[in-house]
Amino acid sequence: MLNQNPLISLEGTKYLFSLLLKGISKTDLMSLFDSLFEKDITKRKECYDGSIKEKRKQNQINGLLKLIEGNKRRIFEIGCGNGLLTYNIAKRYSELDVVGLDNNPALIEKCRQKFKETKNLIFITEDAHALKIDNSGLVISLHGCGDLSDRVIDIAEQSKSDVIIAPCCYSKIKRKVLDYTHQLPRSKELQSFREDFIKKVLINTSKYENQLGRFRDKSESRLDEVHKEIYRLIVNIDRLIYLKEKGYQVEIKAITSKYFEDEKGMHKNSPMRYALIGKVTR
Repeated sequence: MLNQNPLISLEGTKYLFSLLLKGISKTDLMSLFDSLFEKDITKRKECYDGSIKEKRKQNQINGLLKLIEGNKRRIFEIGCGNGLLTYNIAKRYSELDVVGLDNNPALIEKCRQKFKETKNLIFITEDAHALKIDNSGLVISLHGCGDLSDRVIDIAEQSKSDVIIAPCCYSKIKRKVLDYTHQLPRSKELQSFREDFIKKVLINTSKYENQLGRFRDKSESRLDEVHKEIYRLIVNIDRLIYLKEKGYQVEIKAITSKYFEDEKGMHKNSPMRYALIGKVTR
């Protein structure tokens, strides 16, 4: 339910943070984490071709396509990369105009050539930090790396657009205010939590991202994986509270299940399993 998740608040943030400090078991933390999101994922065997990495990406795309259902306005993907998500959106929703934007001219040119037969799809070279959208629509970002997710939120807010983002690479979030970044936390509600947010949440998120995979003790690695996800969640709760303060209805929703099955058996999905949703109050 939009705006109904009690964790999207200062009290919810402090509650999650307190769990990390109490040394709760991996099993309990993981159960809590899995219970937090709205889920409507259809469980089925995946029949598309490709490597495990490619199938994980397609699972994320399929999840985002479901979230777009019902949208009637132009769709912008910020940081479209190889254009796979942009193309899938244009193919599924042929009645809508779809725009893919990226700051890499070579990638944009490849996208133009590869998907030139898709009539409702265009690709534009544009730096997200200079981008302004004149007409409202739906702004999307899959793998919104570091501060890019925050920039996508700004683009949506400035154009009065709905927004869906699946953030990643939290270690790249700048802790010092630069020309293209913001004072963190972003929301007014979490300003009283600012010291812990900067010195513990962001630093520990970065630490866990950088060190995971180096452990010899697998149980320790799994526990830190859960800690990393909870710290990431706190960063995203701040983003959602910020959107609420700007008049959006907000939600956090799973886009993939924890595992998927293909002809070779069960595989773990990407840890980036949820999206942040903001809908303009009209």
